[in-house]
Amino acid sequence: ILYPDYMRLVTTPMDLGTVRKLLLSDPSYAGDRFAEGVRQCFGNALFFNSPKEPIHVAASTLLSLFEKEWRKFDDVP
Repeated sequence: ILYPDYMRLVTTPMDLGTVRKLLLSDPSYAGDRFAEGVRQCFGNALFFNSPKEPIHVAASTLLSLFEKEWRKFDDVP
């Protein structure tokens, strides 16, 4: 394990591969549940990595981009 403390510190692990798998296998994993999974994934990266680490910076950038794009779906009836 690359980061042995990860499972001890992160209480709700999530990764984009799992988000994808859930999205493809469970029709109810759409909309808000999908968004929660993406946010959990990036939130975990922000929590676990210090602000100066590249992973933290990338997660912050990707989360901001996701939120910007996700807001477009709020306008869809």
